[in-house]
Amino acid sequence: MKKKTIKFMKMGAMGCVAMLGVGAASLSANALASAPVSANVTVSSKVHETVPMATGVKIVEKVLSTTSKNLIVNIKVPQLDGMLDTRYQNELNDILLSHAQKDLAQWEKDAAETAKKAKVNHQKFHPYEFYVSYKLKSDGTGKPAGVVSLEVITEGYRGGTSMPRIDTYNLKNASAAQRVTLEDLLGSNYKEKLDADILAQMRKDPDQYFLEEFEGTFTEQSFYIEKGELVIVFPKYSIAPGYVGSPEFRFNLKNASH
Repeated sequence: MKKKTIKFMKMGAMGCVAMLGVGAASLSANALASAPVSANVTVSSKVHETVPMATGVKIVEKVLSTTSKNLIVNIKVPQLDGMLDTRYQNELNDILLSHAQKDLAQWEKDAAETAKKAKVNHQKFHPYEFYVSYKLKSDGTGKPAGVVSLEVITEGYRGGTSMPRIDTYNLKNASAAQRVTLEDLLGSNYKEKLDADILAQMRKDPDQYFLEEFEGTFTEQSFYIEKGELVIVFPKYSIAPGYVGSPEFRFNLKNASH
């Protein structure tokens, strides 16, 4: 049997993941994860489900470890379980595990090389730290019905501050599963309105953002769905100081139950 190829949008700290859509004309931003949400966006018919999913997708956690004395790790890799399209599920799980394994191998190599140099130079080496965690933001039983959103956070420390990479995976849990994009959710002309609403919200608190650094959302924009809300995520340091973390802007999804 020929293996089906999955196309995902992956968004990291330097940029790379996305998925969803809404009536762009009705977009009005209400930003930051901690802020109250009042803005509404209309969900495109592309992601509508007549009947909500009765059983949600679950996560089976896979833990990776290391034998390196130069690296401290806490790696929890999410593996989806309960999707209607098991082939899609298996391929996505392979991708999630492969990314974590490759990242771990690179961190082990970097830590070993730095430890070796420190020894040669009679310097003290402090072990590197590498972490992978996740959050299942939507299991498919909420609104929009059938939409599953997963966030994977990859972060490492070599001393000093870290630069977390946030990858988001958004998909439609159906017999033939497919990726959900911002265009699917918001329609083909969403960008101009979405960018303007995010910028307007940033201007309400200009001391907390780098207004001149904001260049708008992009095709591979990172986002997720949580409790009927669309959440746009930006990398740490990209549009705000490090203490802000990874800035998030939330929108209520209007008519998500139809």
